[in-house]
Amino acid sequence: MNLLFRIANLYIPNFIKKRELKKLFRLTATAFGETMPSLDTLNYDKCLAEYAQFSQNAVDHFFAQGKDIQPVQEQLFRLASEYGTLWRKRFAVVSIDDVMQAASLLYRTIGIDFWGTERGDIKISTCFFSSFYSPQTCIVISSLDAGIMAGLSDGATLLFTRRITEGFDTCCAHLKQKEFHL
Repeated sequence: MNLLFRIANLYIPNFIKKRELKKLFRLTATAFGETMPSLDTLNYDKCLAEYAQFSQNAVDHFFAQGKDIQPVQEQLFRLASEYGTLWRKRFAVVSIDDVMQAASLLYRTIGIDFWGTERGDIKISTCFFSSFYSPQTCIVISSLDAGIMAGLSDGATLLFTRRITEGFDTCCAHLKQKEFHL
């Protein structure tokens, strides 16, 4: 990991968190074919809540129309994978430990307490979105998580085994690694 990661791990100003959240917002809106609301007058915390509500509404609207959600999930994954790849390069990620540290930092900026091991085990003890999302929405939006982790790791697969939105006290997942050639 490089100096940028070390600095970011110490402190990330809200204007940078908001900028990155807007990127996440934009790629989610793109995948759903929705127009992103203006966030210019909102502070970071309100943007985060707006994103949670927007993504919940987008999933609800999509299912209400009876459309196949698979193409949206594939688009979410693809766009998030590109985003994760960008951060893999920015942070100079070279190992599974680096992947987990980078993910912990990125998720912390959006209200998710992420912890991962070198074996690929992941635990999320608190999640800002769990108070907004239905289990169905969580599954759909987890395509973003899978994409980000694939990008950070250069292709590993994220598999959730339990979720807070399903009534568990934590989310648990596993990052199934391909051969690492970072």
